[in-house]
Amino acid sequence: MTRYYLLLEGWRGYVIAFFALTAVSNIYLSLYSRLRVDIKVDRLDAAVKEHQVAAVTGAADTADRVQGPPA
Repeated sequence: MTRYYLLLEGWRGYVIAFFALTAVSNIYLSLYSRLRVDIKVDRLDAAVKEHQVAAVTGAADTADRVQGPPA
């Protein structure tokens, strides 16, 4: 359709262009999915740390209520 060929004229250039285009698109998609996984891992780590902090501060607040205010 576009008469795009790579390195060689004729059908061989079309075949090379097809495989080169496929390889480049696979590389881009792999990088994008890797980036998405890294972002998701970072979000989950942050959520776990927030949960741990909330649990620690919640335990400290509960201990203060049970013992009462310091004298």
